[in-house]
Amino acid sequence: YRGLSSAGYLLESTLQRMRGEFFHVERHLLRNFKKYAHRNIVSQDSIWHWLAVGKHYGLPTRLLDWTHSPFVAMHFATSNIEKMHEDGVIWVVDYARAHELLPAGLKAPLRSEGASLFTTELLAKSVRSLDELAELEGDFVVFFEPPSIDDRIVNQFALFSLLPDARTVLDPWLEKHPD
Repeated sequence: YRGLSSAGYLLESTLQRMRGEFFHVERHLLRNFKKYAHRNIVSQDSIWHWLAVGKHYGLPTRLLDWTHSPFVAMHFATSNIEKMHEDGVIWVVDYARAHELLPAGLKAPLRSEGASLFTTELLAKSVRSLDELAELEGDFVVFFEPPSIDDRIVNQFALFSLLPDARTVLDPWLEKHPD
């Protein structure tokens, strides 16, 4: 579930909301975040772990926040009092069904773990970089759970979605895959 305070908002990442040639700065933002982040919050050195931790601390990333809870999504859809006059929206995506469209190299680790959702560790075993992700064949979206580094992540029942191309907005993908 993903709650937005305006039904007119696109499913855009914070990186996409930067506009312009935002996709050129993604690596620089992440590199600088890694350089200055406190090492005690990062228990592993995968790109997926760094992206999740960066997103948690406000770094613009290609990740979209989701939750396993419709109640948490409802909170985010209704918490902005300045948007009270607008219709909010709660998106729901069946990530297990979405993962049926994954390339074979990404489906295999999920099957071997008996899982329907990636962790940062499981994703890192299959794809080591943003470039590797972009090179995979197919039209897909990946959902993964962030590391439980603090109570906010745990209490929000957090998960993230990730598209292979940082420029791709999720709305058109969902329109092409309504099931």
